[in-house]
Amino acid sequence: MFKKVTVFIISAGMLLSLSACASSNTDVPSTSAGNQTQSSSEDSSNNAEASTVDSATQSSTAQSTPKHIHVYSEATCTSPKTCSCGATAGVALGHYFSDATCTSPQICVRCGEINGSEVGHNYSDATCTSPKICTRCGETSGSALGHDYVDNKCSRCGMIDPESLPVGLETVYVIDSKYYEYKAGSFKDSFGNSYDGVHYYHDLYNSGNGKTSEPRSIHNLNGKFLKFVGSIVAAEDTNPDWSYFVNIYVDDVLQFSQTGFTKTTSKIDFNIDVSGVKKLTIKCGNEGDMGDYYMQIGIVNAQLYK
Repeated sequence: MFKKVTVFIISAGMLLSLSACASSNTDVPSTSAGNQTQSSSEDSSNNAEASTVDSATQSSTAQSTPKHIHVYSEATCTSPKTCSCGATAGVALGHYFSDATCTSPQICVRCGEINGSEVGHNYSDATCTSPKICTRCGETSGSALGHDYVDNKCSRCGMIDPESLPVGLETVYVIDSKYYEYKAGSFKDSFGNSYDGVHYYHDLYNSGNGKTSEPRSIHNLNGKFLKFVGSIVAAEDTNPDWSYFVNIYVDDVLQFSQTGFTKTTSKIDFNIDVSGVKKLTIKCGNEGDMGDYYMQIGIVNAQLYK
């Protein structure tokens, strides 16, 4: 009987123990579900807070980023004004070309761009006195042709050979003279005509000594000339009552003689061959003994030709 009671008690104890375990296992899931509900609530709260933070951050970032301002570079011949961001304004300037020259093509004055080629020189023909000359830039080429004299005249340009041009008698050396001088400037003859320069022969004759000094001049031609031309005139102060002579000698040989020349005599022209002549002599004087007189004879336009 005791054994039955003991077994019963043990069995009853085990049942109670199993019941307690079952009861305990039933309570755990209930606690876990509660925890899950609380965790879900906390996650929602955290997500809402995170969303609020992100929105605030984005708003703050948008407010703190400055607005982009364009800073344009200068426009060029081929590009408009351009910002570092790529934005453009206006249009390209386009090239501004200088004119092409004989030696350079068109060149843009802004950027140096080259267009086309140089135009090359345009030379005029050379002349007797000038080489070929570019009509555009003045560049010269070669040399002048020089004169081609035929009969003292250039066959190309018609210029008279300067070696054949006359020179004034005053330009050659005077070997000797008496009562003679060359007067440059204006000279008037007895008719009031003016001349540029005069070979002036003058003498005051006194009847007391009965002699004339015979004014003269001797010129060294040195065989360089072919002819001697000029005109004889009386000065306005010449004594009108006397007559005079003018003799011209070549190498001491009388080549020309004019007598009976007075104050009222018109200009007398002469043309004398002096080819190879070394010495030219001109003498003037009074014709006859007619008392006191004052002689003033001039030779004007006196020229020597080669």
